[in-house]
Amino acid sequence: MWYVGTNQAFHKLKSIMVHPPMLALPNFNKEFVVETNASGNGIRAVLMQEGRPLSYFNKALGTKHLALSVYEKEMLAMVTAIQKWRPNLLPDTL
Repeated sequence: MWYVGTNQAFHKLKSIMVHPPMLALPNFNKEFVVETNASGNGIRAVLMQEGRPLSYFNKALGTKHLALSVYEKEMLAMVTAIQKWRPNLLPDTL
């Protein structure tokens, strides 16, 4: 059965899917956080500050990487994210 509450929930979900969260602007005086994830066929990551997303990426895995273990795919996601966002993650001076 399709009830009024079901219809409201459907429209709310549809609105969330159509309007992704607003990305925040980075504050280079605050700490950056990288969260990664790997699945059977892809990797993804989000760069955040104070729980607010700054940037996203996802990438499908090619044939060569599909055979990797879950741990290796997770490491690949971390390395790829660090390479992508290296300018944000490294200090200006060492």
